Amino acid sequence: MEKYVDIIMQRNDREDFVKALEILAKAFEDKNTLVIINAVGISLDKKVEFLASICNTNKKEIINLLKVLGINSKLDKIPSLYSRLVKKIALENNIYYADIYSKDKMSDSDISKHEKELSNYFKKDIKLRNIIHDKNEIKIYIEDLGYEIIVSELSLKEKIKQHIMKAI
Repeated sequence: MEKYVDIIMQRNDREDFVKALEILAKAFEDKNTLVIINAVGISLDKKVEFLASICNTNKKEIINLLKVLGINSKLDKIPSLYSRLVKKIALENNIYYADIYSKDKMSDSDISKHEKELSNYFKKDIKLRNIIHDKNEIKIYIEDLGYEIIVSELSLKEKIKQHIMKAI
């Protein structure tokens, strides 16, 4: 997929590709889209026509990309292509996307506060996405910087115990 990303990155109209791929990536969240794309009885031209209609484009270059992906049996990789493209554009703009895992949904103000703190610490623009998980911990993972921090309820209790023991 990297070769497709690199080719799109070099284009002057890459924003058109990003918009089209974003729409298609969202369409793939509906598993019926994947069923249609993987259907053996539907021709490649019909699949490309279907995808072009979803992203409402008749731009020749985007349709050619869809055809090339189809010929190489990679139409189902469109969501991956989109996420890699977005990531590469973000890195080009010195923006790093990261995930913050929490048991409950975090408020927008809390997320903004953490983004600002991390951005100041790393001297980079950090954008956080809140992901809900079932653990009693908060985890921040910035893949591109190789940074991960986990604060668990258990480790906090242990630190408080140690602090109390030192005070006694």
